[in-house]
Amino acid sequence: MCIYKKSIFLCNHTLLSAEPHAICSIQQEYLAGEASEPCDVSYTHSLSTIRISSRQCESCETKKTALDRRLLGVKEKMAELRQHLNESYGDCMKHVEDAGLKPEDEGDSKSEEDTRPKEVDPVEAFLTMKMKEEHAHLMILGSSQRK
Repeated sequence: MCIYKKSIFLCNHTLLSAEPHAICSIQQEYLAGEASEPCDVSYTHSLSTIRISSRQCESCETKKTALDRRLLGVKEKMAELRQHLNESYGDCMKHVEDAGLKPEDEGDSKSEEDTRPKEVDPVEAFLTMKMKEEHAHLMILGSSQRK
């Protein structure tokens, strides 16, 4: 079992070295011509492991480059669409003014209190729902039984 150097990249992918760091006795016998088969067991040790925190492996780097290129294209397209939308909005506002209408934000706007839904007491809502059930007269619910 030969010990190989291992590199751990930023993306957590690993790469073993092509040549062994330390050769085992089986491989030494094979190289000397005493054994018929080489050692086929790869082993790594923590002392021969290198963490590369500055870059990703080649496949992840290629994928990241392609993704960055695609995102750049999307951002450019979104900027074009945003510019077109702003121009179109200006044209629409001209048509609204030509028609003699007020823009939506300048018209009769209700106060925020009028548009906000009324707060509902959860207990009261539950009791109201229960009172509407078919057999509600058999239940003892809230103030309906008090007299």
